[in-house]
Amino acid sequence: MYPPQKKSKIWILVVFIVVVIGVVIWTAVNAGLMATSLLDGRDRLFEAKGAIETLDFAGAEVSLDQAEVDFDQAGKHLRRISWLKVLPWIGPQVKAADEVFKISSNLFEIVDKISGLGSELTRLASEASDTASAIAPLRYDELSPTTKRILLQRLNGAAPDLALMAEQTKLVKEELKDFSDVPEPMGLIIRKLEGFLDEAYSTLTLASTAARIIPAFTGLGQEKTFLLLLENNAELRPAGGFIGAYGILKIEDGEIKELTLKDSYLLDSAADPYYFAVPPEPLQQYLSTEKWYFRDSNWSPDFPTAARQAIRMFTGEVLSIPVEEREFIQEPLSFDGVIAFTPSFVSDLLTFTGPIMIGGQEFSADNILDTLEYQVEVAFRDTGIPYEQRKEIITDLFNEMKTRIFDQPLSRWGPVVDALEENLQEKQIVLFSNSSTEAEEVIRKANWGGVVETGDKDFLMVVDANLASLKTNPQVFRNIKYEITPTTNGRFVGKVTITYDHQGGFDWKTTRYRTYTRIYVPYGSELFNFSGSLADDKIKSPSGVSGTLDVEQELGSTVFGTFISIEPGQSRDLVFEFYLAKPVQTAIESGNYTLVVDKQIGAAENGLTTELNFGKKVRSADPAEPQYLWGDSIYSGSFGLAGDLVINVSVEE
Repeated sequence: MYPPQKKSKIWILVVFIVVVIGVVIWTAVNAGLMATSLLDGRDRLFEAKGAIETLDFAGAEVSLDQAEVDFDQAGKHLRRISWLKVLPWIGPQVKAADEVFKISSNLFEIVDKISGLGSELTRLASEASDTASAIAPLRYDELSPTTKRILLQRLNGAAPDLALMAEQTKLVKEELKDFSDVPEPMGLIIRKLEGFLDEAYSTLTLASTAARIIPAFTGLGQEKTFLLLLENNAELRPAGGFIGAYGILKIEDGEIKELTLKDSYLLDSAADPYYFAVPPEPLQQYLSTEKWYFRDSNWSPDFPTAARQAIRMFTGEVLSIPVEEREFIQEPLSFDGVIAFTPSFVSDLLTFTGPIMIGGQEFSADNILDTLEYQVEVAFRDTGIPYEQRKEIITDLFNEMKTRIFDQPLSRWGPVVDALEENLQEKQIVLFSNSSTEAEEVIRKANWGGVVETGDKDFLMVVDANLASLKTNPQVFRNIKYEITPTTNGRFVGKVTITYDHQGGFDWKTTRYRTYTRIYVPYGSELFNFSGSLADDKIKSPSGVSGTLDVEQELGSTVFGTFISIEPGQSRDLVFEFYLAKPVQTAIESGNYTLVVDKQIGAAENGLTTELNFGKKVRSADPAEPQYLWGDSIYSGSFGLAGDLVINVSVEE
């Protein structure tokens, strides 16, 4: 037997071990329940988001109610183990869990507000219509004009709230950055939340921007008339593509009153004897034209400038034509705005609608560009369609697309909204408001308007103008390389190399690529060398005489422009070298450099590479370089230029 004193010590040790085990078990149970509740709450939030996307607001409310219960449970268990924050390894996990709990609670409030707005819209729809009890199953054409107007008014009124929720989402995402490197299990939850927040911010920003321009673009309370520009980016022009067809859209309270499309050549031909405008010099020289026509009006890469020019030339041509000769001409003489889009957007819509049969020809997302071009340029002759009616097939196609989209329940419009957002970001759709300065400012800030803004930062925009090259652009791959190099005299030199790789041949739609190319750089840039330019193409200038350079000041930029031609199967470089403008030089010397690269409207996703040597060590950059490139004075990058790009680099002063 143990002596009494030793027995006492043993019992104390046993009790201590039991207590420790109990505390460990209790802590582990609470930690597990906390993690489970957080995961469940997160999943319920994701379910609510999915329900909202399909306009199932009642289902979203159910998921949100359960999420609230889950987060309450997570908070209760988290408070019980908060003392673990002082321990190594476990501490960061608990701190991360605490942050996830706070962020999830904030996110819950945001999603709850969105769901509340959706529920209100459902109530308004049901009050305004005898047949509507919910929005989700309804088709757009089933909504009465009154219902459409009421819903648009409420959405427009919700714009400030949506914008506030977008900013709150952005702030929540910023708070989460400090925990992005936390290992699993909390690290996995955080990374999924980051993805959720990115999507939520994008959606809320899109919604708030669209809500702000509802009065200007849906005819809320007053009919609006828009000039539509169908810009064929297979024949790339400065503000999108060749304007082969135009349209008139009249809309009031979200109701399309008129949608008709016409051949631009019909207007230009009818006005030819009566209307005269002097074309830009490159059009005269490389397109051999003495007149400037509406179809070539988008010469400026700045869409507001090009849109105003299109309106002026459209109305000027219409007014010049005698009334008795306007049989095939539409006559609106004032427009509330201009909407330009390329076949890239039409292709995305056809992905949603599915193939469409018009006049015995099937149009699909895969064949729309070539098939439509063939129908209006070649096949119409074989079917006996008069020349002036050859593009009426476009009206038939667009009206059928509209019918199919409007025939879908609103809950299935998600892909259409996604396509619209993507094409706005990639400048395959651009908007201009002619009657609302407020709407135009919203469009500018959202970067939906193709506005060229240089500011005092480094800036680069490469602008092609396909001149008499048929529909060759899809076969020409363009890569842009931008280099900065310090010189011994303390100045910095910029070098832009544009590589054109023509991978096509000669056929009914493809030929040698003839382009008048301009680069826009900061005002005050001084060119000292260029190469690769040609006086004309191989047929008109067989000896390959070098071309001349045009230097202009436009849109707050210095512009260098010249001509180049590339034969099928060949590749050519066009090179510009210049001293950087003084504000850019100053930014580099101060240690904070920004490069804004604007994508040309309608252009495909071109390649962009950078080799920016600042002469002193790079401290940080966004987008970041691969880690193996860190530690020197050069910022190297390789990008796909699907949209505009901003590069920020901090260097040692």
